[in-house]
Amino acid sequence: MKALKKITYIAIACLLLVSCLKDEGNYDYDMLTEIDLSDIQSQTYNVFVGDILTITPELGESISEENLEFLWARRYVDDNSDFQLDTISTDKTLDVAINLAPGNHTFILDVLNTERVYRKKVFFDVLVETPFDKGWVILKEKGTATDFDYYSDITEKLSENVLENITGVNLSGKPVSSGHIFNSWNGYSQLNILSEDGGVFLDATSMLEIGTWEEQWKPTYLELPFSGTSISYNGRLKTLVAGGKIFPYSTDFQNPISEGLDWFELPVKGDYYANGMLCGWYTGLLVYDELNRRYINYSGNTFDEFEEISVNIEEQPFDPNNLQMNVLYMDNDELEAYNGNVVSFLKADDGSYYTHEFKTHRRDGFTVAYHEKLPDGAISDMSVYAVSTKLPFSYMSNGNKIHRYNRDSYQLQTDYITAEGNITAMGLSKDGKNLAVATDNGAGSKITFYDLFNDELVLMTLETDSKVVKLMQKWDVQSYQLR
Repeated sequence: MKALKKITYIAIACLLLVSCLKDEGNYDYDMLTEIDLSDIQSQTYNVFVGDILTITPELGESISEENLEFLWARRYVDDNSDFQLDTISTDKTLDVAINLAPGNHTFILDVLNTERVYRKKVFFDVLVETPFDKGWVILKEKGTATDFDYYSDITEKLSENVLENITGVNLSGKPVSSGHIFNSWNGYSQLNILSEDGGVFLDATSMLEIGTWEEQWKPTYLELPFSGTSISYNGRLKTLVAGGKIFPYSTDFQNPISEGLDWFELPVKGDYYANGMLCGWYTGLLVYDELNRRYINYSGNTFDEFEEISVNIEEQPFDPNNLQMNVLYMDNDELEAYNGNVVSFLKADDGSYYTHEFKTHRRDGFTVAYHEKLPDGAISDMSVYAVSTKLPFSYMSNGNKIHRYNRDSYQLQTDYITAEGNITAMGLSKDGKNLAVATDNGAGSKITFYDLFNDELVLMTLETDSKVVKLMQKWDVQSYQLR
């Protein structure tokens, strides 16, 4: 027994000796906790494609870089929806050219103490931009052809005749519309340009061609000319107006009756003529029928609702199925997923002008916010309009005058802005703070940008070689509806 106890004491002593030899102190076990990387973690780094991104972590004077390793990586989701890391650099300072797709990318800085096997990791964002991420699409009528200029809010430079000079496309026919789809979830960004004779889809980050209407969706049997188009912000409910008829794209509906065709005429009850005025949203569509002077509404994914709008006319100031007026302009005032909030300007048979706002909802039905007669001389048949989706204001022109209508107070502010010439187009920035106004300027147009939050201060002016017919800001930050 004594021998056994002796052996046990010797073993314990050996263990204690080994522990002492290995123990160099625990005063620096948490050394990396002293490294403050919050400046990197809280940053979003904005770079253009091809730019050099340089980031140097500040470790502090008390931190020894001996035994430290650095890993810079990009986190991404693979085809199996799993997170993966793409190593970019193992130097202390990140100094690399960024050749990633435009959009937001998540980066990681991982600092490892190899001696103590202790690490500190932070995540930060790198927003890769192109000159086309934010700016103004200036749709022009070039004789019998369509083209557009692009003013970049990022570089503050104007690219002229983008279809001709960058895309390499000759789009015949007078311009009908331009629109932008941006999906923040997958970074999908597409610009649509439509003329009477056809249209093209562009990668909105490079302005290179994706395809044409004919190639991508094969509407070869549609009757030209095209007069209008609507595509919801995420690309659903694609709709064309051609030859006075409405043509949805069959795969966007749960109960298509397309008989094998990609595009088909909508089975509207009774005869009708769509002149190109329409609004679309996530699961809805509203079209003006010029023949019967009515609104045709569709909400949901079946066709049994595409008939007269259900309304109790005794409770509403006008009948959407029998307007007894001509619609001059209509636009969404909000971009809700399942609601159609629409603002219209109309002309009555006695020559007076009206504006109204209403909502058509697939569950709640038809409700009117207001239906107001405008003062004499406020607008004319040649007026142009802009409706803010962020603020409760609508803008209307008459000659060189711009009036502003407050949709909350139902008050009209006349002569809000006086332009230098006859106004041909207006467009609002996405935040509603800036107004772009195109006026006649000989063979071309002059565009003036006003700061609506700073006493209508003139921010800048541009000149184009052709007549401007539409002004639209595109901004790859949020989802916006295309029309």
